[in-house]
Amino acid sequence: MKFVWLAVPRAANETSPVRIGFSIPKRKFKKSTERHRVRRLLVEAWRLQKAEIYPVVLQEVQLHVFILYTSDKELPFEEICPLVRKGILALTKAVARKKAPVEPNSTQQAQLPPNP
Repeated sequence: MKFVWLAVPRAANETSPVRIGFSIPKRKFKKSTERHRVRRLLVEAWRLQKAEIYPVVLQEVQLHVFILYTSDKELPFEEICPLVRKGILALTKAVARKKAPVEPNSTQQAQLPPNP
């Protein structure tokens, strides 16, 4: 799993400090039902743990985060959840390092170790 993020100035009408996107490759999951299942698992894992990153994001900045699913097999939720947590922690550390102040439009990646 790979996390790519971009810090941009927050628009006046945006209330959320983070916008999220997910990518599940069609090459690895031919059937749309398989891709949608993996996406639902990622969305749920993100939803349960997203509160950890919100306090780190500055008021005038919004993070655009994109999670790329790189495994070639469908992992159970019990394995996806710790991977998403590890990615959120790496992202939190990266944002905290750049916190003074975060340059708008700076792109970073948080690479996790390959899945076993």
